[in-house]
Amino acid sequence: MDHAEDLIIKSLYGQHRALMIKEIAQICGLDRHTVSRRLDRMEILGQVRKLEIGNSKRYFLNNTLSTNNLIDVCSDLILVINDKWRIQYINKSAQKLCNLLDHPIIGERVDDLKLELFSSHPVIEGLKKFDYQNISKIELSYDVRGIERYYEVSIMSIPFKPGFMSTVICAVDITEKVNLKKQLLASEERFRSLFEFAPVAINEEDWSKVKEYLDNLTRNGVLDLNLYLQNNPDMLIECISCIQILRTNALSRIYYQKAMNMPLSVKMDLIPYLSQDSYDALRMVILSMYNKIPSHRYEIFVNNRGGKSQYFLIQSKVIKNDISDLSRVFTVFQDITDFKLLQSELVQKQEIMFTILEELIQENYTLKEKFNFFH
Repeated sequence: MDHAEDLIIKSLYGQHRALMIKEIAQICGLDRHTVSRRLDRMEILGQVRKLEIGNSKRYFLNNTLSTNNLIDVCSDLILVINDKWRIQYINKSAQKLCNLLDHPIIGERVDDLKLELFSSHPVIEGLKKFDYQNISKIELSYDVRGIERYYEVSIMSIPFKPGFMSTVICAVDITEKVNLKKQLLASEERFRSLFEFAPVAINEEDWSKVKEYLDNLTRNGVLDLNLYLQNNPDMLIECISCIQILRTNALSRIYYQKAMNMPLSVKMDLIPYLSQDSYDALRMVILSMYNKIPSHRYEIFVNNRGGKSQYFLIQSKVIKNDISDLSRVFTVFQDITDFKLLQSELVQKQEIMFTILEELIQENYTLKEKFNFFH
């Protein structure tokens, strides 16, 4: 352990919370870049642990046995070489992979041997470009007995003896992580394809600002949000305007008459075209979502940019994991104008039929009265 790492350990010792790099650097009297490089190496060795909170990185001392005390029994593949690339140490896991349990190789140059993984071209090239002040990381796939495995190889310098720098090559099997990443990418691609080319119009929206708006009204003493928004239409419009449209699919953009990368605003692209009945429907949906009812189906009536009247059947659904803040809502909508017109025609025909029936019945009653009179 060099002087800088000794100072870092002393700065973390006895702390009751994790420290940022800036705080550690101030305590140690070192520059932040030096501290950052040392912490990377100490984390790999298990001497410190890292907490990531957003973009912030905080470190605390690991009170368990560090990796360098368990090097011979850990599952990672570890090889130590000197500045001449001659092997100083290889742990049991690496020996097993390379079939070297009964073959001593201490003192041999790593590039002269045909070791599984460690003598591969990417690792040798990484050693050629290696800078002792940094940690080099390489991801590669390797065939292990007919099975493709993925490894993250870290190359770093460590002073195992005072005045002598050694290079540690540590390979971690990340096959499961890589396979999960592939599955995630495939899942995301299926989602994008389904979303973009769905036979109905879909918007992905963020309603979190709506929740904040209603929370603020409640904090300011509004007890009945429904009555308040009903009596204050300007406030209802402000509330609806808080909906943010994050993404639209192909059919949705046709309805909005927008190109793929053109931004959409509820305030500019929806509110000016809504009818009063549509405002009432949206008010009820917003309040239901606010009260954690996750899915709603409703109709709205709009006069589009061309002056044409359109009816839409809409279903809004908040994703289960985001119901607490309404940050991810999917809205599916479909033009039902033709259906509504057909429905209107059917209603008119029904009314006409009832009128004719009523006239016939009335005529029947009149004729019966006349007949009875003459009888």
